[in-house]
Amino acid sequence: MKNLVRLLMLFAAYGTSVAVSYAHSATIVPNHPFDHVEIAYSHNDCSFMYSPVDFCDERHASIIKNAIATGEANFDRHYILLKIREWRPSEYYGDSVVVIDAQTGVVYPMPFDYYSGKINMKNSKIARKSKLNFSANSNVVCIDGSILVYRATSNGYFCFYFDGKAFSGYHTEYMN
Repeated sequence: MKNLVRLLMLFAAYGTSVAVSYAHSATIVPNHPFDHVEIAYSHNDCSFMYSPVDFCDERHASIIKNAIATGEANFDRHYILLKIREWRPSEYYGDSVVVIDAQTGVVYPMPFDYYSGKINMKNSKIARKSKLNFSANSNVVCIDGSILVYRATSNGYFCFYFDGKAFSGYHTEYMN
C-alpha cells in the first residue's frame, strides 16, 4: 500500500511539473518577423551616408531573417545583437553589427562600417583579435579592436549605448 501511495505521489508531482513546463512554454512569444531597417542618422535608405554596407540587400536581409527565426534575445532584454561578416580578403576581416528588436522586427545598424581586430598602422595587418562585449541585461556594446567609419580606421576601446532607437557614447562620423 505504501508503494502505491508513493507511486501516486510521484505521478502527481510529475504531472504538475509537466503542466508548469507546458504553461511556461506556452508563454514564450516568437520573435517578430523582419520589418525594416531604421537608421537614426544621415543615411541613404539602408546605408549610412557614404557607407558601402547596404543592410537591406538580399544577403543582409537573409542573414537578419535567419537570426530572427532561429535566435533569442541576447542584448538589453528583448534585442538580438547580430554580427554580420562584411568581407574577408587575405588577412583582413570585418563584421558589421545590428541590433534587432525581437518584438517589432526593426533593425538598427551600429554607426560604423565594420569592426575588426586592432590594426597595426605601420603594416596594415591585424595585430590582435577584436573583442565584442555586450550583455542580455545591458544596453551597452563595447568593441576592443578597430572600427572603420567612412574610409577611416580607428583603434581603441569603443563603447556605444543603445536607447531603443539610436546609439550614443563613442561618436562616429556617421552620427553627425
